Amino acid sequence: GMGYRHVDTALIYGNQKGVGAALKRSGLSREEYFVTSKIPGGLNHSATIAALDSCLEDLGLAYVDLMLIHFPSSFDGKGGPKAR
Repeated sequence: GMGYRHVDTALIYGNQKGVGAALKRSGLSREEYFVTSKIPGGLNHSATIAALDSCLEDLGLAYVDLMLIHFPSSFDGKGGPKAR
Protein backbone atom coordinates (compact mmCIF):
# COMPACT_ATOMS: atom_id res chain seq x y z
CA GLY A 1 0.00 0.00 0.00
CA MET A 2 0.88 3.62 -0.26
CA GLY A 3 2.03 5.39 2.85
CA TYR A 4 4.70 7.50 4.43
CA ARG A 5 6.63 7.92 7.65
CA HIS A 6 6.83 11.51 8.79
CA VAL A 7 8.31 12.72 12.07
CA ASP A 8 7.54 16.29 13.15
CA THR A 9 9.51 17.73 16.04
CA ALA A 10 11.02 21.03 17.18
CA LEU A 11 13.88 22.32 19.28
CA ILE A 12 11.42 23.93 21.71
CA TYR A 13 9.59 20.63 22.34
CA GLY A 14 12.66 19.28 24.14
CA ASN A 15 12.07 15.79 22.77
CA GLN A 16 14.55 15.53 19.91
CA LYS A 17 17.00 13.25 21.74
CA GLY A 18 14.19 10.78 22.43
CA VAL A 19 12.87 11.06 18.88
CA GLY A 20 16.36 10.45 17.51
CA ALA A 21 16.83 7.42 19.76
CA ALA A 22 13.46 6.01 18.64
CA LEU A 23 14.36 6.50 14.99
CA LYS A 24 17.66 4.70 15.53
CA ARG A 25 15.93 1.81 17.35
CA SER A 26 13.33 1.53 14.57
CA GLY A 27 15.88 -0.14 12.31
CA LEU A 28 14.62 1.89 9.34
CA SER A 29 17.15 3.29 6.90
CA ARG A 30 17.30 7.10 6.85
CA GLU A 31 15.71 7.18 3.40
CA GLU A 32 12.55 5.49 4.75
CA TYR A 33 11.31 8.43 6.82
CA PHE A 34 10.87 12.19 6.46
CA VAL A 35 11.86 14.47 9.33
CA THR A 36 10.58 17.99 9.87
CA SER A 37 12.01 20.10 12.66
CA LYS A 38 11.73 23.71 13.72
CA ILE A 39 14.02 26.30 15.23
CA PRO A 40 12.91 29.41 17.10
CA GLY A 41 12.49 32.67 15.22
CA GLY A 42 14.10 35.95 16.13
CA LEU A 43 17.63 34.53 16.15
CA ASN A 44 20.66 36.15 14.60
CA HIS A 45 22.80 34.27 12.09
CA SER A 46 25.16 32.57 14.54
CA ALA A 47 22.32 31.59 16.90
CA THR A 48 20.37 30.17 13.95
CA ILE A 49 23.34 28.03 12.90
CA ALA A 50 23.78 26.89 16.52
CA ALA A 51 20.09 25.94 16.73
CA LEU A 52 20.34 23.98 13.47
CA ASP A 53 23.43 22.15 14.71
CA SER A 54 21.73 21.43 18.03
CA CYS A 55 18.72 19.91 16.26
CA LEU A 56 20.91 17.62 14.18
CA GLU A 57 23.01 16.60 17.16
CA ASP A 58 19.98 15.89 19.36
CA LEU A 59 18.30 13.89 16.60
CA GLY A 60 21.52 12.04 15.77
CA LEU A 61 20.97 12.78 12.09
CA ALA A 62 23.16 14.20 9.35
CA TYR A 63 20.20 16.13 7.91
CA VAL A 64 16.50 16.84 8.28
CA ASP A 65 14.25 16.89 5.24
CA LEU A 66 12.46 20.12 6.17
CA MET A 67 13.64 22.75 8.63
CA LEU A 68 11.18 25.49 9.53
CA ILE A 69 11.30 28.65 11.58
CA HIS A 70 8.86 27.85 14.36
CA PHE A 71 7.58 31.38 14.76
CA PRO A 72 8.49 34.52 12.81
CA SER A 73 9.82 36.24 15.91
CA SER A 74 11.13 35.08 19.25
CA PHE A 75 8.53 33.74 21.67
CA ASP A 76 8.98 36.86 23.78
CA GLY A 77 7.97 39.04 20.81
CA LYS A 78 11.40 40.20 19.65
CA GLY A 79 12.06 40.18 15.95
CA GLY A 80 9.23 39.92 13.48
CA PRO A 81 8.44 42.33 10.64
CA LYS A 82 9.58 45.47 12.46
CA ALA A 83 13.04 44.00 13.07
CA ARG A 84 13.48 43.02 9.44
